[in-house]
Amino acid sequence: MSIIKSFLKEVGQVIVGSIASLRAIIFSVVIADMGRGVRIGSNFHISNPSKIFIGDKVFIGYNCGIGGKGKIIIGKNVCIGSNVNIISSNHNYADFSRHILDQGHTSKEVIIGDNVWIGSNSVILPGIHVGKFSVVGAGSVVTKNVPPYTVVAGNPAKKIKSTRAG
Repeated sequence: MSIIKSFLKEVGQVIVGSIASLRAIIFSVVIADMGRGVRIGSNFHISNPSKIFIGDKVFIGYNCGIGGKGKIIIGKNVCIGSNVNIISSNHNYADFSRHILDQGHTSKEVIIGDNVWIGSNSVILPGIHVGKFSVVGAGSVVTKNVPPYTVVAGNPAKKIKSTRAG
């Protein structure tokens, strides 16, 4: 029985990986630029796809949202956990005599460097640059730039450690 169970598990992983690759192919039609080997989990939401650029070998987990009015660049070899939101614009709200939906937006480019891991349930806010080889801990809200080779976590995200010596 364990041989059959192992076989079915293996087949299941192939099917799930194939579906994630198929989703990426479908989204590549509308996203500004998408590299090779991208896999996208179910329930992926995007807005303004013409401003989204995704590098090679990127994994995007299920229930993720990416978008806004500003440009979003995701580097190569990036792992984005489930339930992550990457947002490139915010509503303006200075005029309290007007409805918030009538006040426009402020947009800021978001850049995720190469070889970054963004843990599940994290939020990357407008204008943020996450440097290469960095890790954003699960559940973090990133409100400030993350230097390369840095681990951040928390709300707001704070530096935990460096990912390399020196």
